[in-house]
Amino acid sequence: MLKIKKLISADFIDCYKLLKIYNRDLVYFRSMGWSLQQFEKQFSKNIFYGLGIYENKNLQGFIIGDLIKIKNVIDYELLIIYISIKKRELGYATKLHNDIQLTLQKHQLNKIYLEVAANNTAAINFYLKNGYEKLGVRKKYYFINNNKIDAYTFEKLINE
Repeated sequence: MLKIKKLISADFIDCYKLLKIYNRDLVYFRSMGWSLQQFEKQFSKNIFYGLGIYENKNLQGFIIGDLIKIKNVIDYELLIIYISIKKRELGYATKLHNDIQLTLQKHQLNKIYLEVAANNTAAINFYLKNGYEKLGVRKKYYFINNNKIDAYTFEKLINE
């Protein structure tokens, strides 16, 4: 049975361990600066907000980001959506995304924004399918496997 729950600071270890199961993903995220220490730092921030998706109490994926509050309006900077390789293409990412959007909409969520590596076509297709609009390009923003990769910026307006 699937269950989605809010992540707490101690959950950073489980999220990082999930990445470690598939070494290619671990190498990819580490090349983008997501070390164990960065996970710990992210999860300890006051503006951190994340959800985990669990199957039989085992973490299968997560969404993490920052809540940016200006006056009474909240924006969400989505940093990572990650699903275990064995659970991909089962709708888990969509469930996490929809749940975070519904949860935050109750708190006057204005928009969700993010950046994604230009060569991450699976993520780009996911964002486009879920109503995001591509805003721009950050040239040579990421340094992945000794290559400079552009980043695309996306946003999804919630309360228009």
